[in-house]
Amino acid sequence: MASIHKIKYKKVIPPDAKIIVLDGEQFVRFKHKTRTVTVPVTADGKQCIVETPEWYIRYKDEAGEWRRRKGYTDRRATENLFEEIQQRVDRKRQGLQPIDEEHLTRPLLKHVDDFEADLAARDVTADEVRNISQRVRKIVKDCEFQRIGDLSPTAVQAWLAKLREDGRSIQTSNHYLQSVKQFAKWMVVNKRAIDNPLAHLKKLSVDTDRRHDRRPLSTDEFMRLIAAAETGKSVEAVAGADRAMLYILAAWTGFRRKELSSLTLRSFDLASDSPVVRVQAAYSKNGRADEIPLHMAVVARLRAWLKTKGDVEPDKPLICLQTPGGHWRKPSKMMRHDLDIAREKWIKEAKGTRERIRRRRSSFLKYHNEDGLYADFHSNRHMFISNLGRAGVPLATAQKLARHSTPTLTSNTYTHLGLSDKVAAIGQLPDLSKINGPTGELPPPNYDSLATALPRPCQNGVISLHVSAQPCTCGQSEETSQEMKKPLKIQGFGAALHKQTQVETSGIEPPTPGLQSQCSPD
Repeated sequence: MASIHKIKYKKVIPPDAKIIVLDGEQFVRFKHKTRTVTVPVTADGKQCIVETPEWYIRYKDEAGEWRRRKGYTDRRATENLFEEIQQRVDRKRQGLQPIDEEHLTRPLLKHVDDFEADLAARDVTADEVRNISQRVRKIVKDCEFQRIGDLSPTAVQAWLAKLREDGRSIQTSNHYLQSVKQFAKWMVVNKRAIDNPLAHLKKLSVDTDRRHDRRPLSTDEFMRLIAAAETGKSVEAVAGADRAMLYILAAWTGFRRKELSSLTLRSFDLASDSPVVRVQAAYSKNGRADEIPLHMAVVARLRAWLKTKGDVEPDKPLICLQTPGGHWRKPSKMMRHDLDIAREKWIKEAKGTRERIRRRRSSFLKYHNEDGLYADFHSNRHMFISNLGRAGVPLATAQKLARHSTPTLTSNTYTHLGLSDKVAAIGQLPDLSKINGPTGELPPPNYDSLATALPRPCQNGVISLHVSAQPCTCGQSEETSQEMKKPLKIQGFGAALHKQTQVETSGIEPPTPGLQSQCSPD
């Protein structure tokens, strides 16, 4: 029978050993290697019986031959190794491709190194490769996973729970879980592990722990932001006019910080009938070269701004957002500064004390409003996509302009529709005044076609709370009762109308409550 055990062997009693008697039997106590041991003495009294510090595995291979394999000093680690060996033997017996034993005994961090190299060789950006590999390494080190067999879903869940207890968000916890699950799956695909022990772990809902949801600026807010930036001082070593152009490009192209920082004169084609701006694949988040058409108003401002720049090298970034040391400047710090300046100016424009107090209490131009939403630099991308929705741009087109992988991300995360947008959408529903009956009055509801109905008073003046497919007939003659049971005719309202008339959608569908979501940093 397969077993995990320690090997016993005889050893001459050391001269410094102390002889003791336990339960009538003779033992010796001495320091053996790095620890003090108490072991029995042989019958002749000249030797003692000592165990190896390492555990050993005894098992039958696929041919039925007994084998012995040296394990570790830790019993749990040896048990995990035994399970891996047993699984490998079972696979060989079933004719399946075995897992290379070298992978099973190799340090887990070495596998992480290979995983990182594989990500870098594929269509994954350098930032994403670094983030994923760093998360996996932290989990492996903190959970003390030494070999593939040490991967434990219970340990990973406990580590993630501790991460959240220490103040990190559920979104961050989900990022760590996604990375380590990706690593475990990679090992299975590359025949380094038999199965993925983390496959069943699920992400938590981020809706219960929002930390940095964003809001798009209104048109009035954005215009005041631009005015404040253009006349403002340098912030984060970026001049005011450059900041204004940065905000405009972000809000009219949806480009992110890194993408905007890579733009040069060669990135723009302003002379053609359809002006565009291009971002290289090396700087795009999705790792692909992208091209976005430019609004003519943006083209006009770009030309005016470029004239103030003088002679610029064609391949030099127009607005560099990196320091000479390679660190990223903080566009959100710029936004916060310019929003504060714009808000103070707006409050000073108030006529009268009451209006000034009202403005100070409002969230207009606030970086962080009373709903907990932020108007940071990445909000300009939210503004770009939300404006596409308000303009009635089809979802498929908006998704391509946003360069999103799924339409769900475009509609649910980046499309923010306010009350005015919803009012406009409701206003596009059919005009009720145009679907009246022949007498000019609204026809009675058809209870045969409705699954539910509002309570109606019967002839006795009693309102029945029972919802029925037929109106109340109490107190009526049998003839009248039978007449009321006949189907009522509806003219112009109901299924027939909806077959003939299509209600046009307003913007990107379908917006849902809680559209804001944590997304990528500036």
